[in-house]
Amino acid sequence: MNRAPLSIIVPTLNAARSLQRMIPSLLPAVDNGLIRELIITDGGSKDNIETIADTIGATLIRAERGRGTQLHAAASVAKGCWLLFIHADTCLDDNWPQVVRYH
Repeated sequence: MNRAPLSIIVPTLNAARSLQRMIPSLLPAVDNGLIRELIITDGGSKDNIETIADTIGATLIRAERGRGTQLHAAASVAKGCWLLFIHADTCLDDNWPQVVRYH
C-alpha cells in the first residue's frame, strides 16, 4: 500500500479563525489520496488552536515564535515525501490536487 506523499505544514499564531476557513480547501486532496498529514506549528497562540488541531486530526507542534523557527520545527517531524508550506489564511483552488498530482 502506498502512503500519501504530502505533508501540509501550517505555521500559526492566533490564526484559529483563518485555519477554520482554510481546512475545507484541503479536503479534495484528502479524497484524492495526496495528504499524508497536516502539521500545525504554533508559536504561542491564545485562541484555542489545540481544540482545532485535535478536532481535525492534525499534529500540533509548539515552537518558538517566528515563521522560520516554526517551519523548521514542523519540517523536522514531517513524514511525507513532499512538504507543502501554506499560511493559515490561504484557501487553495478546488482543482489543486489534480494540478499537484499530474504536474
